[in-house]
Parts: sequence; structure tokens; C-alpha cells
Amino acid sequence: SQATSRMLDLEIGREFSCALDFLHSQRPPILHNDLKPANILCRNEPEKYTSGSVSIKIADFGVCNILGERIYLNYQLC
Repeated sequence: SQATSRMLDLEIGREFSCALDFLHSQRPPILHNDLKPANILCRNEPEKYTSGSVSIKIADFGVCNILGERIYLNYQLC
């Protein structure tokens, strides 16, 4: 239904906001610099999460900023 779809959209938005908050609250803060739909992984696992049924992961940290310095990660190490 439309109400269920809206609730799922809100849950995805909340999870995404929490993930960004986690990255930005690290010391030093981590800035992704390449957020796009392809770098947002969404998984439905209701049995593992008490706050909701959606888990969001942010992927592809190939180029990110830490303390204002651009770094390049070696994908073989990740």
C-alpha cells in the first residue's frame, strides 16, 4: 500500500541519516565525497534489527576526506 511504501521510505531515510551522522561524528570526521544511489546498500533483515527492518550501509570509500586531506584507499586492502 501507499502508506507502507511511505513508512519504508522514511525508515530508509532515517537509517541513511544515522549512517552519515556516524561518519561525520568520528574524530577526525570522515567525508564520503561520492554519495550516490549506487553507493548506498539497503538490506531488509527484520529479525536482526530492533529499531526497524531496513539496514543501510554506505559503500565505496575510494575517495574520501579525513581532516580535510584527500586520501585514496587501496581497494585490495578494504
